[in-house]
Amino acid sequence: MPIECGPNNLELIKIILPSVMVVLGWIVVYRIQRSSAAKQDARKDLRTRLDKLDEDLKSLRDLCIDYYTDEKKGFELSTQIKFIFEDIRRQSYILSNNFLKKLERKKLNDILKNISKSATGGSFESKSRVALDSNDLQLNSLFNSSAQLINLFEDGFFHAYPPAV
Repeated sequence: MPIECGPNNLELIKIILPSVMVVLGWIVVYRIQRSSAAKQDARKDLRTRLDKLDEDLKSLRDLCIDYYTDEKKGFELSTQIKFIFEDIRRQSYILSNNFLKKLERKKLNDILKNISKSATGGSFESKSRVALDSNDLQLNSLFNSSAQLINLFEDGFFHAYPPAV
């Protein structure tokens, strides 16, 4: 049986329709705000991780300079170097899941290998270790690889979260 649109039904629609539209509008606004807040939280978390990675890279460089330029420094620093490098590797893989495309992951692996080789290569943890000059190629390689790693993630972060214009 069809519904007739008589004058009483039109009045009822005129009264109810604005209320329904307001409720639907609030639902849409709520979902947009919730989505925006989730994106902001994710951005904040990833920025914090990226800043932590940068701090760890700086610590690794400082420890490696101390370790390699002073023959007397040994086991304690080498343990810290290995610990920080593993933290850098772990954070890099977490960040790579958010920023890097498949092709860039090979570049990430190459950079991490270079950092590992520079931080623990050569005569690492051996008794025949000789102090290096602070501008030795091994230490310079560590600085360059660290810069490449942080730049790789900064570029990814920039593309994922471009600055507001």
